[in-house]
Amino acid sequence: MAADLGVRLEDLATGSRQRALSRARLVAAYLGRATNTIPVSRMANYFGREESTFARGVLRLEEQLTTDSGLRRRIARLAAELESH
Repeated sequence: MAADLGVRLEDLATGSRQRALSRARLVAAYLGRATNTIPVSRMANYFGREESTFARGVLRLEEQLTTDSGLRRRIARLAAELESH
């Protein structure tokens, strides 16, 4: 998933606030929650982020999915890949 989003896996757990890394973390949290496997709070802890801020980011991502068809397709493809493994 990290490579598909243009980031390195090891960079996701860093303190960096680069847009690409932040988006990748939120996508991972969204997919974890969407598949009912990993709570957002656990993902926030894993990535070293504050839980409420992280949860708001996931909600913003969900809002973007309603208007951004490219993002919606990309996340659907990632979800399908995760389910196939």
